[in-house]
Amino acid sequence: MTETAECVNALPAERPSTPGETACRGAHGQLLDTWRLEMEEARSLWGDIVQDIYALSPGDEHASGHRVKARVWLLDDILMSRFEAEANSVVRAPGLIRKTPSELVKLKIFQDGHLDIFDGDESGWLGPGAISFIDHDRPTTQVSTRHRQLSVFLPYHFIGFDPSKHPVWFRIEGESALGRVIAAAVTSVFKDLDHVSAEEAPALASGLAGLIRGALDAGFESAEGNDFRTARVAAIRQFVESRLDDPSLGSDMILKGFGLSRTTLYRDFEEHGGIQRYILRQRLHRAFRLLSESRPSRGVVGTVSERMGFTSVHSFSRAFRGRFGETPGAVVGRWALPEPPLSLAEFFSFSVCLEFSPCFQGLRLWTVHLRRWETAKIGL
Repeated sequence: MTETAECVNALPAERPSTPGETACRGAHGQLLDTWRLEMEEARSLWGDIVQDIYALSPGDEHASGHRVKARVWLLDDILMSRFEAEANSVVRAPGLIRKTPSELVKLKIFQDGHLDIFDGDESGWLGPGAISFIDHDRPTTQVSTRHRQLSVFLPYHFIGFDPSKHPVWFRIEGESALGRVIAAAVTSVFKDLDHVSAEEAPALASGLAGLIRGALDAGFESAEGNDFRTARVAAIRQFVESRLDDPSLGSDMILKGFGLSRTTLYRDFEEHGGIQRYILRQRLHRAFRLLSESRPSRGVVGTVSERMGFTSVHSFSRAFRGRFGETPGAVVGRWALPEPPLSLAEFFSFSVCLEFSPCFQGLRLWTVHLRRWETAKIGL
C-alpha cells in the first residue's frame, strides 16, 4: 500500500483518517468517495474499479458521471455497503461473466431512487418498498436514477441460492412478513458493523445468511409445486405494469382478460392485500418515479395524478403521503436536477486491504489501481 492510500477502518464519515492509517480490523470498514472529482475523472476511476464486473454504457442519457460514495465492510464472506451514486447505466455482460464468474446474489434495500433492470426480454422496476435480489452471475442491464441503498453481496452457498430454481431478479415486498423480517435484520447488522470485532464477524455473518436463506426457502417453497400459478401471477403483474396509466385498469379488466374467478384472483394477490391494493401501490411507485425525474413546473403533480388514474389531486396526494411519508410536490425534480456535492472532505483511495475468500476472487469491486491515481492526479 502506498502512502497515498488509506484503509479506513470503521471510521465515522465525519472524521477523516490520518495519513497512512492502514489497520483493518473486525468488519473492515472502508470508504470511497468520488463526488468531488470531475465527471470524466470519476467515470474513468469507477470504470477501473468495476472493469471486470460491469461495462459502463457510454453516451447513455442515464450515465451522468458515475460519481459514487460508498462505505464498505467485509463481514466474513459477506460484502456489505452503504452506497450512493449518480444516475448510471451498467451492463453485466456474458463475456464478463465468463471472464470473472462470481456466484453471488446482490440484496438491495433502496432508500431513495430506483433502477430498471433488463434480463433478455424481461424487465422490471426495483426501488423503495421492497427487498430486491439480483443474481450477479447472470447477464443483466441495470439503469439507475440517482439513488441511495444498502447492498449485501451474498455467496450462493451461504443462502442456498439455486439459479435453476430462483429467477435472475426478484423482490420480496417490504410490507410482507418475510420482507419485514429481512429488512429488520439487515438494517440491524448495518448499525453494528463499525463495532464488530474479528471474533464476532463469522457468527454475525452466519446468522444473517441463515435468516435470509430461511426466508428464501419459505418464499419459494409454494412456487415449486405450482408452476402454473407462478406463471399466471407473473403474467398478471406484467399486464398491470404495462397498463398503469389506463384509468379502467382494475379487477374487472383482469378477471375478463385472464378468465379467473374473483376468489382465485384475490388468492393470487392476497399477500399484497388484493389486486386493487397491488395496483394502487404500483401506481404510486410509478408516480414517485415520474415526479422525481420531472423538472419542477406548474401543474406537474396534477398531470402525474391524472396519468396514474386518480380522480383528484387531493386523493392522489393523500395516498402518496400515506405510502412514502411525504407530499408529491416534495419529490418533484429530486433526481432530475444535480444537487450540491456532498460535504465529505476528501476522496479516499484504497487498495486491497480485504482478504477475500475464494468466492470473491472474481469480484474486484473495491480494487483501485493506485499508481494511476497518484497524489498529483486526485489531490490527496
